[in-house]
Amino acid sequence: MTALFFQQDGGKKQDDQDKIQSVDSESFELYAPNEHEYKIAKKCLDYVVKKFQKYFGEKPPKIAVRIFSSPQEMAKYDFTPYRKKKIIFLPWMSSEYFEDVMFESSYPAVEIGAMLAKNPKSGKIYVVQMVSGDVGTSLEQGDIINSLNGKAVKSMKQFRQDYEKIAPQSEIQLKIMRNGKQQVLSIIKSNPDALDDTQARVKENIITRISKTKDGLSHEAGHMFFIAYVDQKRGRSVLDKDNTMPNATGHYGHYLIPDWFDEMAATLLEYPSLQVERRAQMKGLTDKKISFEQFFSMKHPSFNSKENDMLTHIFYAEALTLAEFLIENDEPVLIKKIADKLIHGKKFEIEDFLKEIKSVPSDLEELEEKWGKWVSELETQKDM
Repeated sequence: MTALFFQQDGGKKQDDQDKIQSVDSESFELYAPNEHEYKIAKKCLDYVVKKFQKYFGEKPPKIAVRIFSSPQEMAKYDFTPYRKKKIIFLPWMSSEYFEDVMFESSYPAVEIGAMLAKNPKSGKIYVVQMVSGDVGTSLEQGDIINSLNGKAVKSMKQFRQDYEKIAPQSEIQLKIMRNGKQQVLSIIKSNPDALDDTQARVKENIITRISKTKDGLSHEAGHMFFIAYVDQKRGRSVLDKDNTMPNATGHYGHYLIPDWFDEMAATLLEYPSLQVERRAQMKGLTDKKISFEQFFSMKHPSFNSKENDMLTHIFYAEALTLAEFLIENDEPVLIKKIADKLIHGKKFEIEDFLKEIKSVPSDLEELEEKWGKWVSELETQKDM
């Protein structure tokens, strides 16, 4: 990569040496490896900016987003120019990378009805997403895969290699950890070259899942726009030498903001495809919801590698649906009101703030009950 350049006319340019597509708009600088990736990312960022204006009543401060073709390319890149300019930056992988690498890593999802992934914090292989309910698998989302036919599972690559060595129609023994308890599951390996109708549907579900993962740029950009907003309002950057970057002090986003609100902001700015999935998850998991007393005091579940991965999914879904519930009973810029109270360093008690919203109870137990009823009647497809 060549050194960054910063264009000020709001137009689009190409880096002559690397053919990098770029744009410098009022709200973001975007660099992408080709026209295709540029169009995908710009459409996403334009959408997030529009949603930010809806909930915060103003355009977000500028961030920088750079799309990379591979993790190796990202690792080599020097982000120093961003830090020196105090610009919040977001590195992101290309859609082509997600399509090529993620589809490969999803194998053997077509056969077992579940997509696996490696938890970056614990290093464990777990079920990140069920892709069909009718494949006959007894796996569940959040299950940790400890061994395959008695051999410890240490990586996705090793799992795939060991799985491929097993003959079709053979019984497979999976030792898993579910909700803190060990279990052994049996699966019959099918023939990957002869997909039946059910498995063909699973394959389509995998493709849909990959598409939603690409849409995750909207979520992460939402985090970055909000961090930049916090810095703008307090007049100090997290990139200052005497300051810390997000996560350094045990917070998922900006260290001044509790994790529950940081995820509220990010999930509200997401693409609809992700929000629909979160609403559906919340409707289906109301019996496993996080109590509001815990929700408003806990750290982000992803910081604790011992937590069930399902708790993280619930945390996101609860953040989104609670934000939408409160907004429906007040106004979109309610999010800005909460953010500004948190930013200015005053002691923030959620019960005291709720008293300002006349149509919802300020008691957390009563609020949780009313929100739960609202979730049960929620149309997951609706545009909030």
